[in-house]
Amino acid sequence: MQENMDKSTYRINIIPEDIKERKRKTALIVILLLLTLIPTILCIILGIRLGKLNNQVEKLVYNNKYKFEQYANASGTTNSNSELLNFVKKILGKDSNIAYVDEFDIGRIPNQSEISDKDNVSSDQEGKTEKDNTYKDSDKEPDNKNNINKDKDNKSSDSKKSNNEDADTKDAKKDKSDIKEKDSDKDITQKPPEKTDNKDQKKEESNKDNKDKKDKEDISKEEKESEANFKNKKVYLTFDDGPTYNTDKILDILAEYNVKATFFVIGSTDEVDKERYRRIVNEGHTLGMHSYSHDYNKIYNSLEDFDKDFTKLMKLLYDTTGYTPTIYRFPGGSLNHVSKSDMKIFIKYLIEKEMNYYDWNVVNGDAEGVDYTEEEMIDKVLEGVASKKTSIVLMHDGHGKEKTVASLPKLLEALISRGAEILPMDENVPLIQQIKVSSVD
Repeated sequence: MQENMDKSTYRINIIPEDIKERKRKTALIVILLLLTLIPTILCIILGIRLGKLNNQVEKLVYNNKYKFEQYANASGTTNSNSELLNFVKKILGKDSNIAYVDEFDIGRIPNQSEISDKDNVSSDQEGKTEKDNTYKDSDKEPDNKNNINKDKDNKSSDSKKSNNEDADTKDAKKDKSDIKEKDSDKDITQKPPEKTDNKDQKKEESNKDNKDKKDKEDISKEEKESEANFKNKKVYLTFDDGPTYNTDKILDILAEYNVKATFFVIGSTDEVDKERYRRIVNEGHTLGMHSYSHDYNKIYNSLEDFDKDFTKLMKLLYDTTGYTPTIYRFPGGSLNHVSKSDMKIFIKYLIEKEMNYYDWNVVNGDAEGVDYTEEEMIDKVLEGVASKKTSIVLMHDGHGKEKTVASLPKLLEALISRGAEILPMDENVPLIQQIKVSSVD
């Protein structure tokens, strides 16, 4: 009996200690597992967040790079050139007669017509200042006339008073009148030079008026000649980098003036942009290809990458609109300085696809990185069209191109009033290319 009691007490004392040790071991194991799992979980979460942050940084870098490259590369220039040009223009001012950047090259010297235009503007300004001076001189003339009239009125009043006065005082007043007449004679002898000055001023004014009339007649002749020159010209308005909200505004303006244009679009699967693709086709405009991604590094990396980008955009446009584009515009133009590969490789690819590629020969300057006014953008287009029979005008309907939208109505009015024929592009338009297709073997 006692032995049984000893065993039971032993069990009671021993078993709880074993349980405690087991619990301690399990607790230690759990703690070790937690210590190993928690850091790994945290590392995984941190890695995911770093990946997202890296993607956001790459997007920001790409967007900034794209915006800056778009200005320089669309014109076939380098970033350093455009920065240098802007720096020089800030120092010398907008009106400085320096070489400027167009869409083809940098450092082009202004032609004779541009210099003559600036001379005409300066002469007009001089004419205005001369007119202002003549107006100031003419304002002085009434004062001289009023003084003469006052002297005459005073003389007449004095003569009337002298007739009405008594005879006794006539002798004294005659003496005074004689003195007054002498003084008036002195004044008259002093005034003729003023009259001669007025005559000279009138002659000068008449000569200036004649010059101004001749200048106006010359300007009107030049305008008539320029208007006559526009009658046999064909103009193709093209818009790159859409579709965006600016595309909608441009389509509304074109519909108001009953004008058709060409849109070189990039890829977008957004339903609003797909509707813009359809609207371009349904309203009779030309839908051209401008790459799917507009990422120079991806598109021009290799022929395989170019093919993927081209095929992706072609499929998107055909599936969305049922229309097969027949014209293509290289991002940055066929003569860009971004492609690491030879552009002739991609040109051969387009030839095999029976696609015509088009560059441009007239610009409005919205991709030059210069803050042109709306009037300056219009003048750039009109000057370019005036010197060419066939003009392909480069403009943009991407984000931030509100000035292009705002200047479009006045540009259309100027082209229509001068008799230009504004048309949408197709594969039959004469090839305007920076790298000629004939130079490719």
